[in-house]
Amino acid sequence: MSFFLFNSAIDSLWKGKWINLLTTLTVAVALIIIGIFSMLLFNLNLALRHWSEGFGIIVYLKDDINQSSIKAVDNALTSNRDILNVRFISKDDALNELKSQLGSFGDVLSGLEQNPLPSSFEIKLRPEALEPSKVKSIALKIKKMDGVDDVQYGERWVSILGSVNKGLRALAILLGTMIALGIIFIIYSSIKVLFYRRTEEVETLKLLGATKAIIRGPFLIEGGIIGFLGGAVSLLALRGVYRLFSFQIISMFPGLMAYPVSFLPVWSWFVFLLSGITLGLTGSFIALGRIRY
Repeated sequence: MSFFLFNSAIDSLWKGKWINLLTTLTVAVALIIIGIFSMLLFNLNLALRHWSEGFGIIVYLKDDINQSSIKAVDNALTSNRDILNVRFISKDDALNELKSQLGSFGDVLSGLEQNPLPSSFEIKLRPEALEPSKVKSIALKIKKMDGVDDVQYGERWVSILGSVNKGLRALAILLGTMIALGIIFIIYSSIKVLFYRRTEEVETLKLLGATKAIIRGPFLIEGGIIGFLGGAVSLLALRGVYRLFSFQIISMFPGLMAYPVSFLPVWSWFVFLLSGITLGLTGSFIALGRIRY
């Protein structure tokens, strides 16, 4: 039974090879669009993760804070699960770092009678805690601690990056849904055409007592194969686009080699293929459901 259904589907695909080829390429183009957008989102997340490694919150302490209060703040920060690393910078260390950054102009600070810089803590957050609302909440809690004078963390940049990420995700979902519906409609139309081309064969099978499952099976398999081939072609095309894009960008901007564009992870390849099969089966199922036979 299974061999008959599969063999019948392959035979039908070959007989209608041109329309099936056109459908496969159309599905592939649609999946390529989704793939390019997915690659952009994937690399944006990698860039945000890379940026998060250098992101920090600076906690400035009051001038009159004592050692016990500094220890209390240190313990509170290190016990926070959202904080990855805590580094204490004393007034003297802060002044020495500033002198080092000023280079030859650092001698200007040697004439100061009193160190004007405050002691501080430099905090690194975990990547999963870099949501704008989360960072703001952490900063506000720290600012309320005894002995803390001010907290700085680049609120504007965190908000902008968070908004961009959310906006792209929403756009990806909307675009993906629209393209998925388009793929279903394309396969739906193709299966209807293929079905009506084989009307005589279907009538013959009915006269021989074939069940609806036997009649529908080959068309469902055809839809699944078209979706699978569309997914496979889209992956190959995406790989080619990725290699070409990477080569061109690096040749034009060698400095970007420190931040290379990454291809989609391996697990997403299976998602592409499975998505193609699922959309193909869905389009076929809807088409067969609307045909009276």
